[in-house]
Amino acid sequence: MGGPWKDRGFDPRTWSPPAPRAEARSQPVGSGSARDDLIAFVIGYVACVLTLIPILLALFRNGW
Repeated sequence: MGGPWKDRGFDPRTWSPPAPRAEARSQPVGSGSARDDLIAFVIGYVACVLTLIPILLALFRNGW
């Protein structure tokens, strides 16, 4: 090999690929964050609806 690889001192005969890194898992394998995001979205949606109902009833009661 020549060119910039040789200029930087690269030797393909002595090179070995880096060892794979094991990622630390804070969650069990079966639980994904996509399900957690969906649950959070549903809880937020229900909270918005439950908040909106009394506001609309108050507005209708006042003549809107």
